[in-house]
Amino acid sequence: PPQNSPLPPHPPLPPPRNHTRREIDPSTRPPRRFQKTPPPPGGQPPRPAPLTRADFHQAFMPLGARNTPGHTEAVLRGHLARGERPFQRSEAAMGLAWYERVRRGHQVRVPCVDLGPALVLLLPAEAYVEFQIFAQECRPESFVFTLGYGECGPGYIPIERAWEEKDSNLNGWTWVPPGSEAVMRTAIRAVLTPRSESAP
Repeated sequence: PPQNSPLPPHPPLPPPRNHTRREIDPSTRPPRRFQKTPPPPGGQPPRPAPLTRADFHQAFMPLGARNTPGHTEAVLRGHLARGERPFQRSEAAMGLAWYERVRRGHQVRVPCVDLGPALVLLLPAEAYVEFQIFAQECRPESFVFTLGYGECGPGYIPIERAWEEKDSNLNGWTWVPPGSEAVMRTAIRAVLTPRSESAP
């Protein structure tokens, strides 16, 4: 359009809608998937403290490979060869990579930086939140800052209750077998156990 020409008028805005707030019956709400982290000891937030130590510990964890109906190495190889969707093939490839690592005796590292009043714990893959709660219970006198995705090979690492409840997350992206919760708890407890001042 030529310069200094008037702009076309803006179309009128639609009239505002009358939104009606809908009350939700609490009894019809689905159960909560995640739990809140329990409050720190005494119910008080952690206080600043001088840094007097910085120790590094790690545990090694032999997570196995899943072998349940519909989730075996043979099934994954079939998805890889004949999968109809690209994601189905890529997910099968990641699962097969984990099977191969387990076959070679691979063990997952669980590292922890111990600062005394606070600890930084790195868990592997997509570990369920109950492992974070358990980690804090292992060191109630300290603040445990728990991270995930330290290693993504295993996929979801569920608690045993998830298998019993047939958690939909276990329909895929989970390549560890039932019983992995006990292995995870053992590694977390080992890496968070306080060392004596004379320990190396």
